[in-house]
Amino acid sequence: MKIAWITDSASCIDLSYAKENNIHVVPLNVIFDGNSYKDMIEMDEHEFYRLIAQGKTPTTSQPAVGDFVQVYTQLKSEGYEAAIAIHISSKLSGTLNASQIAAEMVDFPVHIIDSGIVAKPMLFALEEGLRLYRAEKHIDEIVAGIKTTLERVIAYFMINDLSFLHRGGRLSATSAIIGNLLQIKPILMLRQQKLEIFEKVRTTRRAKEFIYHLLEKDVAEKGVKEINVVHADYFAEAENWAAQLREKFHDIHIAISSLGTVVGVHSGPRAIGLTWRF
Repeated sequence: MKIAWITDSASCIDLSYAKENNIHVVPLNVIFDGNSYKDMIEMDEHEFYRLIAQGKTPTTSQPAVGDFVQVYTQLKSEGYEAAIAIHISSKLSGTLNASQIAAEMVDFPVHIIDSGIVAKPMLFALEEGLRLYRAEKHIDEIVAGIKTTLERVIAYFMINDLSFLHRGGRLSATSAIIGNLLQIKPILMLRQQKLEIFEKVRTTRRAKEFIYHLLEKDVAEKGVKEINVVHADYFAEAENWAAQLREKFHDIHIAISSLGTVVGVHSGPRAIGLTWRF
């Protein structure tokens, strides 16, 4: 069965990897000063954080239904029998809804999956789907495998600048100001449609230690298969942390990836954390 693969830019997928694996990436929109830019195409992360450093405040919006119509129409004309689309959590964006509407308009069979998450954990699921597809599994088995993977991924990351949580409506202005003065670092947990402040600690070092202990517990109890250090414009710190983890966990694949602009809108720069699958 000829199956097409679709995701959105909130997955932070490397575009060269997407091209090599014939994955179609539909970009969300990043907005500065009323000007809209296609994420990863017209706005890269370097420019995104440069504008934030200038004091500009970004927002995001979902892709237009027409963006998906264009993709699904093309796939249908190319002889694809079906597609699998893995999207950013429906609790965080209306992207999945736009994808569903477009599939119905084009009358193209798309298995649309709500990842319940964002960034690298979406790719854990996509990679598993591709593995099953190459093993020539039935599409229903592939979809089931993707959903099982999504149940086994989790992400924790630390917010460095609380003013971004305030802008997103998750924190009052007073709490943000006081928290920044006291070096309070909220740790957000993202898993299966949940995005919540899991804990609050003081200083980056303690935040990283807290997240590390959560990882260590899952390694011992659940058998972690892969670890990713995720960051928002904080590569050097992510690289150092990854090196420390490799010294501790010799048998687990450890990589580094970006949280992307969609998360960056809410986290601000210098957010860092870990995501893993078991």
